Amino acid sequence: MARISGADRYATAASLSSTLIDPNPPSTGGTVIVASGESFPDALAGAPAAFANDGPVLLVKAGSIPSPTLAELNRLAPDHVYVLGGTVAVSSAVENQLKSLASTPTVQRIAGVDRYATAAQVAATFFPAQKTVFLASGEAFPDALSAAGAASRRGWPILLTKRTSLPPSTCDRIGAADPTKIYVLGGTVAITDAVAAAAGNCSGATNVSVERLGGADRYATAALVNSEFFTPSNGDHVLVATGVNFPDALAAGAVGDPVFLTTTNDLPTVAFNAITGLDPSSIHVMGGTTVVSQAVVVELQGT
Repeated sequence: MARISGADRYATAASLSSTLIDPNPPSTGGTVIVASGESFPDALAGAPAAFANDGPVLLVKAGSIPSPTLAELNRLAPDHVYVLGGTVAVSSAVENQLKSLASTPTVQRIAGVDRYATAAQVAATFFPAQKTVFLASGEAFPDALSAAGAASRRGWPILLTKRTSLPPSTCDRIGAADPTKIYVLGGTVAITDAVAAAAGNCSGATNVSVERLGGADRYATAALVNSEFFTPSNGDHVLVATGVNFPDALAAGAVGDPVFLTTTNDLPTVAFNAITGLDPSSIHVMGGTTVVSQAVVVELQGT
């Protein structure tokens, strides 16, 4: 049992990178995904891309690179940095600062007109022909966060949608990839049945199977997703993050391990049972005691 935390979301993401993703980087080289730490969509959509490139998701502010992020970038000395989102999310000034790093990386921005188009662009760049996709709400973070570990491990992209309407950019990406399977994350409060049906009928898509993975709440959905895609043989390491807010867990999906959600002071029974079923050899708790209390750690020790 170990806690990964820093003074803030930026330090926590950097600590996750140095602890679990790339503790012993080569002197130069590698890939880093950089996304906003002030909103959730781009970082969560970027998690599978980071995992596919054996790199982390590091977080920045819109107009500056926080010192923990800059220190981790300098430690990693990547030769390729992907910046996710437009200049409202990550400014040109931040992009230029990334270009000036000592490792002189190639800096490439992947962005659409909004979060839905950016997620679609990420999918098109890194998973252009992947035949399985996750579809999650772009309006609330929990379901995309719950699936980020599974998506990373399987090499499947995360596409985003509004609750009651499927954005054209998302539908276009589905049509272009022509997937055989779409997993819709969360219940109808997150994504309506009409939107789920629309995803399977995007122009260009043929013979698509659409399956909803939704529990009674965000904690049950996370448990359901992880039980669906992880077993004791490939889910031996588990991450636990707060389901109340997104900051500390934004970078967790890039590890490629199951991510479970908890309340601040009590581990939901569905999470306890699912983690017990995986019988993990290690559990990492994301964030400090104000977001995941020591009482939850004690409960986790009983899994």
